[in-house]
Amino acid sequence: MALLGNDRVAMADHKRLLGLRFKIKDLGPVKQILGIGIDYDCENRTLKMYQTRYIEESLARYGITDSQTHPTPLSSGIKLSKDDCPQTETEKSSMHNYPYQSLIGALMYAMLATRPDIAFAVGALSKFSSNPGRIHWDQATHVLRYLGGTKDTGLTF
Repeated sequence: MALLGNDRVAMADHKRLLGLRFKIKDLGPVKQILGIGIDYDCENRTLKMYQTRYIEESLARYGITDSQTHPTPLSSGIKLSKDDCPQTETEKSSMHNYPYQSLIGALMYAMLATRPDIAFAVGALSKFSSNPGRIHWDQATHVLRYLGGTKDTGLTF
């Protein structure tokens, strides 16, 4: 469990009360939780959350480690539609080799945690999860390549 707050006395009191009921160990300031890196800057009173390691692991998982990065989440002028979905059984079976839903889930986790900049792209691509076509896969990997090029970007509070 991470305990966050700006009142050190109250936080110490909470830790003491938790220690009376449970066996706890104070690990000091949180640097990472659930794949989200956390940097504190006490002097400037800021907190930055980012997912550099998660994005690198996702790139490796989908075999995109040495690929070109992209400056935008989706290709310029792309129009995704149902017409891009596989129509025949042969086309559908060829898409079984692509873990589309898994990739969309990975993108969605990044989007929800620290990368709202990909929300439109993930929303547009997730509409095709039940019957994705090759163009949908290509655009999903495009989003991942965009994240790869901006992997140190995060939210600053």
